[in-house]
Amino acid sequence: MRKFVLLPIVALERSDQGQFMEIMSEPTRLGSIDLEALNHYGFDEAISIVKAVLKRLNYAPKSAKLYPTGYFSNLNNPKCINLGLLLACFLQESACDYQKIIVTGHLDSYDATLSVLTTDYLEAKVK
Repeated sequence: MRKFVLLPIVALERSDQGQFMEIMSEPTRLGSIDLEALNHYGFDEAISIVKAVLKRLNYAPKSAKLYPTGYFSNLNNPKCINLGLLLACFLQESACDYQKIIVTGHLDSYDATLSVLTTDYLEAKVK
């Protein structure tokens, strides 16, 4: 089943206040997390962080293929993308009953406990 993570963003080239970027998670038979479809969206740093965090966890998701459902450039909140991609990796787990989630924080990947912090300008991004 396809599942989705919504990330409130403000794209710098647009004049409107904000919108949601949607990341789709699909089940895969490969038995791993496939982030390749995200490589051409400027998420290189976020992908590296998510891969590093997945290695640090004692439990890693079995499989998922992640895609963005639209095109976005010049995003102002790459921190929020880290948490969104990480959660999208776990959406295909059997214990996850959710089909859509909205990420309203960001992952502190430098903290040993992997804390989730509040995001900046959330009201403007959701407005």
